[in-house]
Amino acid sequence: MLFTCRCLTQPSPPGAPGRGPHRGPQRSAAISPSVDPANSVDPANQPIGYWLKQVDQLLTEHLGRVLVEHGLTRFHWQALNLLNQRGATRAALSATMRPFVDAAGLDGILDDLARRGWLSRREAGGAAAAELRLTSEGRKGHAGVSQLVDAARERAAQGITEADYRTVIRTLQRMVANLQPA
Repeated sequence: MLFTCRCLTQPSPPGAPGRGPHRGPQRSAAISPSVDPANSVDPANQPIGYWLKQVDQLLTEHLGRVLVEHGLTRFHWQALNLLNQRGATRAALSATMRPFVDAAGLDGILDDLARRGWLSRREAGGAAAAELRLTSEGRKGHAGVSQLVDAARERAAQGITEADYRTVIRTLQRMVANLQPA
């Protein structure tokens, strides 16, 4: 396991520095990031939200650098990849992408994909119900950039075993389920 999380299994001893039920996981000796002298906070003591934000920001930046030559962003890729897997209504795609892009941003992405000839829209009862599908050019575009995205994912996952990756995903899924409104 990447870390042991005392904070979820037992309370910190009274007076223990930097620990408590709200603090991040305790790192094993195998993962010992250095202390940032400008920040003077041991990265191992950062809460999980810090690391989630860092990974999200860095993935967006890295994929942006990788996809810029194609005039795409991470969010273009997400829409393109979702539509390559299956068609969707505008409403369904919006619901899936809501954590990443607002309605206006998604409309801009869809308009851009349509201008490229990569997206077809079949209106059926309003814009939200419009059926979205990739065209043959869109599938070719997806195939062209998917190799770049795969390489970016491989870079992000260097040094992480398949088992560790699956553990992280299951842990995050459990946290999402725990925090969903009842």
